[in-house]
Amino acid sequence: MKTNTLHIGGIFLLFTLCLLSFRTLSAQDIESVAKDKSFKISGSINLNLGLYDAYGIDPRRDRFSYLVSGMVNPRLFGIDTPMSAVYSQQETVFLQPFNQFGISPSYKWAKLHLGYRALSYSPFTLNGHLFLGVGTELTPTLKRGPVNLRVSAMYGQFRRPVEPLFAQENGGQASYRRMGYAAKFGFVGKKETANYIDFSLIKAEDRLGSIDEPINNVALLPEENLALGVTGQYRLFKKLVFNADFGTTALSRDTRTERSTESVKGVFNAFNGLYTNRASTIFRNAVKAKITYAPGAYSIGVQYSRIDPEYRTHGSYFFLNDVEDFTFNAATQLAKGKIRIAGNIGLQRNNLDEEKSTTGNRVIGSLNYSHNLTDNFNYNITYSNFSSSVLVARDLLTDSLNLYQVTRSLSVGAGLQIGTEKRPQSVTLNLSRQTGNSRDEYFINESQNDFYNVTANYAIILKETGWTFQTGINLARSIAENTGTRNFGPSFSVGKHFLDKKLQARYVTTYLNAKTDTNSFGILNNRLNLNYRVGKKHMLKFGLGLLNKIDDLNGYSEVRGTAGYNWRF
Repeated sequence: MKTNTLHIGGIFLLFTLCLLSFRTLSAQDIESVAKDKSFKISGSINLNLGLYDAYGIDPRRDRFSYLVSGMVNPRLFGIDTPMSAVYSQQETVFLQPFNQFGISPSYKWAKLHLGYRALSYSPFTLNGHLFLGVGTELTPTLKRGPVNLRVSAMYGQFRRPVEPLFAQENGGQASYRRMGYAAKFGFVGKKETANYIDFSLIKAEDRLGSIDEPINNVALLPEENLALGVTGQYRLFKKLVFNADFGTTALSRDTRTERSTESVKGVFNAFNGLYTNRASTIFRNAVKAKITYAPGAYSIGVQYSRIDPEYRTHGSYFFLNDVEDFTFNAATQLAKGKIRIAGNIGLQRNNLDEEKSTTGNRVIGSLNYSHNLTDNFNYNITYSNFSSSVLVARDLLTDSLNLYQVTRSLSVGAGLQIGTEKRPQSVTLNLSRQTGNSRDEYFINESQNDFYNVTANYAIILKETGWTFQTGINLARSIAENTGTRNFGPSFSVGKHFLDKKLQARYVTTYLNAKTDTNSFGILNNRLNLNYRVGKKHMLKFGLGLLNKIDDLNGYSEVRGTAGYNWRF
């Protein structure tokens, strides 16, 4: 009964929020406000229902599911008030019936953030981390002087509390409640050069009393962090541009440790009232600077980057630290823009504090070459051995991210356009190889993985009848430290418009043969989707899917049905 009440209450709250903009009309003449052109409202409401059943295995999700989402942006007398909300029946062990709600009203140069929001002040302080709280951004235009002012601040929860026992039972990561605030103050030029400088700060701390159960796991320690940053750009003669980012962080890795009696030197000496210097506190720096000269069809530049070992802040999910590199970059266009070349080359090293047993020094670089050989044929080649991070998924328990670090990659692609205007056809081919390892906010898996992928596709559009056909083949291979997998299979899809293009139907079928070191099986997936447009603002969506795992030992089938409604206003 309690769950049903929560569900009904959440749906009621969603639609109430979508209609908040009409509250002020109750005390005034609705007709006169409706005629006022200064009042506008736009947004969308989405309703999705799902059915599921399984044969040969236990169901892997609820047999019935739903998701309601909405976005509304009332605009009254120049004031924008965008709001969004999501309500769903989660198909995970961590139930969150009312997921996220955020609102960011703005008027001229002032903006307010409430609820779940994300702000970015600097690459080395607050950088896109999701928080639950309040924030503001002020960008007034100054009447005098060559620059304008911009100020921003926020306060809120960066991480929700998760009990260790609950996390262990549900496959998550335990965490304290992490609260914090951040601020930015800067100037931006009024001219086209758009020179700017920003100073930012973030302070966050784990709350010891936020978890009732005593914590005996040494992997979970309460932290405190204060980070300062400066970022800026200066353009000279519109052709020479200098960019720089600097960050410094004071990170207490365990707030239960004793205070340190040693005095702090440098910039943190002026901020010792904002944090506590402890025996577990470390001080780290990060810097990234670049100079680029771009007079016309080409550009050249140099870049220097250094991030100290263990550099980390509570305002960013991930840093590639303990690395220093110096690179030279260049880009140009040839043959009237048909050939485009861009590349980097430089040196990189790690073990900056010389505490590791080995030090890595390597030549790093990247190269991108693309050529439109004819109006119908183009190809490109891209190579890189820079380290980069790739977002995989968000952990529902801790608001953290799972990432993948790619260190080397090579890809080759080609595209051919053939056929006629009424029957255009295309052929594409892509080959790629990547090397990397997985990591997240808590752990790093140092084992190396190699990925190989080959895809080829052919597509044709029959404009006279509205039919579209596409077929392709995919080959993927993964080689890890102790195991390897191979996936191979074709795909085919067909689509058609009906009823004067109001109804769009599409059928897709794929077959995948997967082989590991110990097993081999096939997966056949069939999907049918129907989209029917009602007027310009309404859309009905229907879907039916059938998945079959073809395996002599444990084959099974799954059926999924979906129905959805979308209204844009």
